[in-house]
Amino acid sequence: MSFSADTDMGECLVVGHKQKDGSARGNFVVLKERPKSALVGSTIATQIHRSVRDKKLRMIEDGPMGGTPLFFGDEVVGYALDAP
Repeated sequence: MSFSADTDMGECLVVGHKQKDGSARGNFVVLKERPKSALVGSTIATQIHRSVRDKKLRMIEDGPMGGTPLFFGDEVVGYALDAP
């Protein structure tokens, strides 16, 4: 499960954006594995950006069905979720 080649630890990247009015919610993304190439990573980033922009991310309040699936081709590579 580790993205690091030399350790047994997983990695977490936190990206923040300060808003003037503040925010009580965040968008969380979990990938099944490290993207195999820059193309895969870019495709995933584009999906995340569009889902946030279009307000199409599943919300944690929607129930325990998981997040919005992220795809590369037909393969689900991760999930994204909007939560407090």
